[in-house]
Amino acid sequence: MKKTYLLLSLLLILITAVICFNAQFSNNTNAVTRMEIPNPEELGKVNWLRDYDEAIALAKAKNRPVLILFQEVPGCSTCKGFGKEALSHPLIVDAIENEFIPLAIHNNKSGKDAEVLKSFNEAAWNNPVVRIINSERKELCPRIANYQSTTLVKSMNTALHNFEQFVPQYLSLLSIDLQAEDSHKESATYAMDCFWTGEALLGELEGVLSTKAGKMDSHEVVTVSYDPEVIDYKSLTLQAQSLKCDSKVYYRNDTQKEIAETLVGKDKIKAVSTFRLDDDPKYYISKSSYKYVPMLSVQASRVNALLGKKRNPDHLLSPTQLRMYEFIEKYPALKWKNQVIANNFNASWEKVETQIANAVKAFAHQQRNGRR
Repeated sequence: MKKTYLLLSLLLILITAVICFNAQFSNNTNAVTRMEIPNPEELGKVNWLRDYDEAIALAKAKNRPVLILFQEVPGCSTCKGFGKEALSHPLIVDAIENEFIPLAIHNNKSGKDAEVLKSFNEAAWNNPVVRIINSERKELCPRIANYQSTTLVKSMNTALHNFEQFVPQYLSLLSIDLQAEDSHKESATYAMDCFWTGEALLGELEGVLSTKAGKMDSHEVVTVSYDPEVIDYKSLTLQAQSLKCDSKVYYRNDTQKEIAETLVGKDKIKAVSTFRLDDDPKYYISKSSYKYVPMLSVQASRVNALLGKKRNPDHLLSPTQLRMYEFIEKYPALKWKNQVIANNFNASWEKVETQIANAVKAFAHQQRNGRR
C-alpha cells in the first residue's frame, strides 16, 4: 500500500511539472482575446491578438512594441504563402510572441478591423503588410510590404533596436541565417591537430555559418561554410592561422589556391578531396542534451563553440528552445533523437514538439488511470 501511494505521489509530481511546462510552452501573452487554434493559414502559427486597444494596453503593461499584421483572411496565394512560410517559421513565431505584442487586423472585414485599417491608411483587400509601432503609435521601422522572411526579421531587429530593447541573440542569428540563404555562400577547409577543437574555434568566427568536422586524406579537418560578404577567404584563412588551424589548407578553386599559397606557403596547400564526416558531429554538443534541441546551423556552431569553452550557451537559444531543453533534461528516458545533425530545421522542430505533446498526453493518460 505504501509503495502504491509513493508511486502515485511521484506520478502526481511529474504530471504537475508537465502541465506547468505545457502552459509555458504555449507562449501565452495573458491576453483575453485570442484567435482560434489552429489559425487560418494566412496567419501562420502566431498566437495573435485581434483587438487593437487591447494590444496597445498590453504593450504599455509589458513595455513591448506592437507588431501589426494587416492580412486578407481568407486571402490570395501571396497571403497564404506569407502565412505558411514567414509566419510559421518556429523562431519567427517565437520572436513575434515573446519580443512583441502580436496583433492581426483583417483587411477584408468590417467593424473594428475596418476602423483600424482606415486609421493606418492601409488598403482593403490587399496583400499582407506589417507595421511595428510603440504604444504611442510611433513607427519603429519602415512599413513592411515585402513577403520575405529575411525582410521581416531584419525589420524586427531594427524595431527592437529603435525601441531601445535588447535584441536577443537567437533573433540576430536567425537574421544571419536567412540572409545567408538569400546570398552566395562559400566553403573553406582547414586541417589541424584536433578537429573537435578546431571546429569549436572556427565556429564562433563572425561570418561563419556552419562547420563540419571530419577527415580529408589522412588529416583531421573542418569544412566551414561562410558568408563572403561578412568575411572573405583571405580574412578567414588569416583567422585560421591565428587559431593554429592551418596545418594544411585545402583549396577549391584557383582563387583560393593563390590566396592560401601566399599566406601559408606552397607546401601546406592541397586541392580538396573526399570528405568523411566525423562520427560525433558537433562533438561538444554531442556530449550534452543540447543535441536533442532543434537549432539553426549557425546556432549549432556557436553553441558548440561555447560548450567547448565550458560556457553556458543558453543566451543563444529562443524561449521555446530553452523550454525544450529543460523538458529534455527533466525526462531523459523519453528516448530523444539527435536533432543537430538534422538537415531540415522546421521538420526537426515539429518532431520535438510532437514528441513533447505526445509525452504530455501519455502522462495525462497515466494520471487518469491512476485515479481509477
